[in-house]
Amino acid sequence: MTQQPKTSGNLLSGVFVQKDGACLEYDRQPEIFSEMLRRQLLNIYYQRFGTHPEEQRFFFVIKDGLKKQHVVPSRIEYFGRYEVFASTELLDMFCQLFCVK
Repeated sequence: MTQQPKTSGNLLSGVFVQKDGACLEYDRQPEIFSEMLRRQLLNIYYQRFGTHPEEQRFFFVIKDGLKKQHVVPSRIEYFGRYEVFASTELLDMFCQLFCVK
């Protein structure tokens, strides 16, 4: 039985995004963080399948319990209760990349 990607839940592994080698801070610019995460997922999808998904919508938000963790100087990870509004393909990529419950 295949588990369906979760559109909401708890992040068990931290979500992080980098732009031009710098870590983006979710708590300062959540919209830009979400958009860069969408682009990251599109790149991974393209590398895996050689094409982009037809439907490319993706919006990520941490709804509750935001926690910030500095793993290494170049990476900040975020945890908490999340919601994703996305195409099936990008939601699936998100759930494969990050551990969610």
